[in-house]
Amino acid sequence: EYALIKARKGFVRMAMRHGLPLVPVYVFGNTKIYKRVQLPSAVEALSNMLHVSLVAFWGRLGSLVPFQVPLTYAIGNAIDTGRPNLNPTEAQVDALHALFCAELKRIFDDHKGGYGWGHKELVLV
Repeated sequence: EYALIKARKGFVRMAMRHGLPLVPVYVFGNTKIYKRVQLPSAVEALSNMLHVSLVAFWGRLGSLVPFQVPLTYAIGNAIDTGRPNLNPTEAQVDALHALFCAELKRIFDDHKGGYGWGHKELVLV
């Protein structure tokens, strides 16, 4: 399993600006509700360059209706961002982002066995 989160810190910055807690949530089974085609590397490069997700996917009977897969939500501990801070430093954002990532991995590891994914690892990309 992969979580594309290492370069995504805007949600941390927004939470800090508004003084709202960060609550990590992992949805087991979410990556199985659609099938997708592995696109050529040129399309992947274009997708990265444009910061747009270019994905060819399908659900039941080739439609956009998702496959019926049981979903399990694992909710982590809330991470306090403190009082509202309109201009957090990169170091402050990085510190809270690291806490969020650690908590996301923890809840994945704590609950993966209950979903039948005891053999899987969560890789933060």
